Amino acid sequence: MPLIRKFLNPRNDKAFKRVFGEERNKDILIHFINDILDYKGKEKIVHVELLPLQQDPKIAAIRRSIVDVSCETSDGKKLIIEMQVNKQKSYLKRAEFYAVRAYGNQLTEEQIEKAEKEKGDKLSHDETYQLLIPVVFIAVLNYIEFPDKKDLISLHSTRDEKTNEHDLKTFRYAFVELPRFKKDISECTSIVDKWCYFLKRAESTTPEQLNLLVANDPIIGRAYDELNKYNWTEEEFRIYEDIQKVNLDNQAADACKFNDGKAEGKAEGKAEGKAEGKAEERRIMILGMHEDGLPKERIATIAKIAVAVAEVEKILGNE
Repeated sequence: MPLIRKFLNPRNDKAFKRVFGEERNKDILIHFINDILDYKGKEKIVHVELLPLQQDPKIAAIRRSIVDVSCETSDGKKLIIEMQVNKQKSYLKRAEFYAVRAYGNQLTEEQIEKAEKEKGDKLSHDETYQLLIPVVFIAVLNYIEFPDKKDLISLHSTRDEKTNEHDLKTFRYAFVELPRFKKDISECTSIVDKWCYFLKRAESTTPEQLNLLVANDPIIGRAYDELNKYNWTEEEFRIYEDIQKVNLDNQAADACKFNDGKAEGKAEGKAEGKAEGKAEERRIMILGMHEDGLPKERIATIAKIAVAVAEVEKILGNE
């Protein structure tokens, strides 16, 4: 009996934003951030304010997608959460660009005026820069970005190269590489395991598997509820399917390029092999004629070598 799939793909932009970017689901977002970044104690996030996803039209024109979720915590952190389905050569640069942009965009005239109104006076140069808060960029990747690494989640920050001290705390990056997650449902013991199972295999999750996942972590159940396609409107589902089609088309195009590259490589390999074979046959022929006592000019004529005598001398000189 075929599996009736009622859960949608959380790696789809529309679904990802529904789970983590809706006002009603801020508790899911907070839980996810704390779990992925392993925030505990005083560092643990208890409240976030979702921010509008403003986009520079010039930048939007050259991008396939925009940042999925942007929020700010009450304890002074700005977070960007993004789902990246298809591999892009420039992705790391893009991640850094959006983190830096989010940092720099905090000093708007509106924000400075608001701070001055609260203070009741003009801000000094130092006070203006004190308005800047750290930025954390969390990327869930549907591919391997760091082939030399082994961990499922890699954390990046600015460190002193000699002492490894973390003095510059402005930027922090977390990359979750989903292909590294290979655990079965019975092996999902940590909350991070369950999040990764959800992100990678939600569409094929059975009711029995879901019960195991949510037994001690009901927040995972809340995330699955948002992916239940029977809770989606017709318009929402249409947008979801349009994005799915684009993702599949992009994946097919990437696969085609990869296969074309392999075919081209094989063709080049065969051509090089044939050329090397002919060169070797020519070398043996030239050496044979030389051993028979033929002069170089005659050998070059018989062998039909473009560079004539010089080529013959080169081959004979290597022996």
